[in-house]
Amino acid sequence: MFKLTTGVMLSGLMLISLQLRAQTNEEIYNATIKQVDTAGLTLQYARYTDTSRKLQENFNTMFKLMPEDATKKMNVPLVQLGVNFMFKLLNVDAVKANAVSSMLDESDKANPYLYKRFAYTGANPQGLGYEIYSRINKPFTLLKELPPNTRLAFGAHLSCGKGWDYLVQELAKDQQLPALAQLPAMLDTQIEAKSGVKLSDILKSVEGEMLFLITSAGTAEAPEFRTLWIVPDKDNTIKNLILARGGTHMQQVAENTYDILQQGNNPDWIKPRIILGDKRITFVSNPEILDIVAKPAEGVRKITESGILFNYIDIDEATQRLLASKTKGPAAQLLKTVKIPRFYTVGSVSELGYNCVIRSSAELPGTADILQLAMIAGMSKNSAAKETPPVKVPPIGTVIKQQQESCATHLKQFGLALHMYASDNDEVFPLPDNEAGLKILLDKNYLAKDFKLNCPKSSAGYYYLGGFKLTETRWPARVPLVFDRPGNHPGLVNVLFADGHVESMPIDNYKSPADVLNVLNAKFTYPPELLNDLTARFKKLEP
Repeated sequence: MFKLTTGVMLSGLMLISLQLRAQTNEEIYNATIKQVDTAGLTLQYARYTDTSRKLQENFNTMFKLMPEDATKKMNVPLVQLGVNFMFKLLNVDAVKANAVSSMLDESDKANPYLYKRFAYTGANPQGLGYEIYSRINKPFTLLKELPPNTRLAFGAHLSCGKGWDYLVQELAKDQQLPALAQLPAMLDTQIEAKSGVKLSDILKSVEGEMLFLITSAGTAEAPEFRTLWIVPDKDNTIKNLILARGGTHMQQVAENTYDILQQGNNPDWIKPRIILGDKRITFVSNPEILDIVAKPAEGVRKITESGILFNYIDIDEATQRLLASKTKGPAAQLLKTVKIPRFYTVGSVSELGYNCVIRSSAELPGTADILQLAMIAGMSKNSAAKETPPVKVPPIGTVIKQQQESCATHLKQFGLALHMYASDNDEVFPLPDNEAGLKILLDKNYLAKDFKLNCPKSSAGYYYLGGFKLTETRWPARVPLVFDRPGNHPGLVNVLFADGHVESMPIDNYKSPADVLNVLNAKFTYPPELLNDLTARFKKLEP
């Protein structure tokens, strides 16, 4: 009777909890979706659970995909601990859901695309970012309108002292990296020894409205830039520090106004000046920008009246060429080929989360497309323009090794795509076996549209074992996901495992998937339950 009663009670509690969870999900959905437009070009909604854990798993997978020589140069376990702590510090799990809508609104001819985004966090979420920025919407007073030729503008209501206090509190709680708990006191001591003021006192004075602005002038061949930076100084701590330490580096030109004496040969349009106001520090690269900001202009964008932050970016062709010339590697190639859209973003806080309204000159890509661009950029190590060396024909052994490495890189891209797909689908990899499962990655934009499903050095494709659930896979470093079909690399087979790493293994007389399983079992000596499961799965791969 007791067991029956207990069972009924537990069943009832489970039903109640499931019902409450369903209600919570519905409430979160309704609260999130009503903040964005439900009619227009696109509407996306996502519900997040265990985001921090998934990010950590993806980050750890990235380490496994890195070249061995790169990982040897860093203390990987310590870096992983630091990254995991950063996820905790930022509290990415505070975001429970996200909705984004886009629509065409040509009332602004220059920026016809209107986006609305809402991130559901609940009331008063905890986390470093939530403490640094204001928790209430306030008017933006430092800039009423964007000056002509504005390239970048960022305004925010800051509370760096609260962010510092939160950081100290969280560092003291961490048990995995106890040395971090001493970091704030150490920084305070070091900064005070050099400047006479503690870092904590400096940061606590940075509370109020901040503005950073860059405009351009000159010609396309010789662009000039003007910078304005206004920092809040609530307690005048920064002002007193500058007056005490500025010394011979500053020349007074008016009350509370000083030119910063330059060292070296700088362009004549750089004439830095600092204005030490009451509870505010203003730095300019050239005093002309003060006149530009003060002078009203027609047809410029008005700054939204209130919020917690705003951001504006308009990189013209001349600036983009300049940035590309100063950048190296894949980023330089990206800057040379991609037109950066203009957009204006305003962030604000509401009762249950954070709103973001974006005006843009272009239809922005989806998340999967952005991840794919980042992945391609990371893989394109040789995309930067280089002087072409004399052509040499490598030995045949070198050619085979290069082909093998190219195939391994190809499989690692499959691994990244599979893990991104699983992260969005309850940790389950695509269900169909072979090409049908891999094709889903193309159809769902986890791989670029022109990505080849076959080996880049052969016309043969790959075998794929679908349907594994990552969280239920006990030996991910031993479970194969994708591997070469016969004929890709005579005498070798490349295998992508569930944890994301790729291995090349010698194999003789490779004719069927069963031959690969024999090689894997000889290396790993699979437990009986895993071997039985893999045997059944491998049989399904046969034509």
